[in-house]
Formats: sequence, C-alpha cells, structure tokens
Amino acid sequence: MVRSTDETSIVDQISSGCLLGHWRRVNRVLSGIYEAEMRDWGLKSSQLSLLVAVAKAGPVRRIEDIRKDRQDIRQDRRERREDRRELRQDIKKGDAQGARQERREIRKDTRDIRKDKRDLRDDRKDRREDRREQK
Repeated sequence: MVRSTDETSIVDQISSGCLLGHWRRVNRVLSGIYEAEMRDWGLKSSQLSLLVAVAKAGPVRRIEDIRKDRQDIRQDRRERREDRRELRQDIKKGDAQGARQERREIRKDTRDIRKDKRDLRDDRKDRREDRREQK
C-alpha cells in the first residue's frame, strides 16, 4: 500500500505529538535509571514496588496472623469438646475401637491448640520487640 504525502505528514504529526508515545519513552528512561541503581543489590525495578507493598503491609499481616491463630484455637477447642462427647458416648456403648479413635483425635486437637498458642505467643513477642526497636 502506497501512502500519499498528505497521509504521511498526518502520521508523522500524530507520532511526534502523541502524548502516550512520549510517556512510554520517558518511562523507559526512568526504568533504565532505576535498573542501573538497583543492580548493585541484585534487584529489578519491578521488584521494588513489590518490596514497598510488602513493607507497608508488614504489621497488618501480623495482626491478621494473630486473629487467625485465635480462630484456630477456638476451632480446635470446639473439635476437642465434640470428640470428648463422642468418647463418652463410645464408652457408654462399650465401643472400644471408637473410644480409641476419639482419644487419638483429642490428643491431636490438644497438640494443635498448644501449637497455635505457641504461635500466638511468638507473634506477640515479635510485635513487642518491633515496637521497642522503633522507639
């Protein structure tokens, strides 16, 4: 397809005056500067925004972890109560196999509760240490 000189001049005007094209070129130059500066640390400019987002969300994450640990503890306690009820029923019925299974589940739930409590205690300890360091 052959273009006339009028069409060529219009295309040239649009390409030279296109704001989006200028923006892309400026963006490439800035990205190159960032890439060069962060190369010493082994990072790319695309990783910087992720690191900043993670750094900003850090303390919020810990609070969410604490809430999750508390919910896990409550759930494990509910399951343990239910397993104890079932254990009592199995003992009343004389179902030794069922009782053994319920005892195993109670031990597992108890281990889970203890682990969640440790995690919760560790998270609180980390938060206290972080507050001390910030002061």
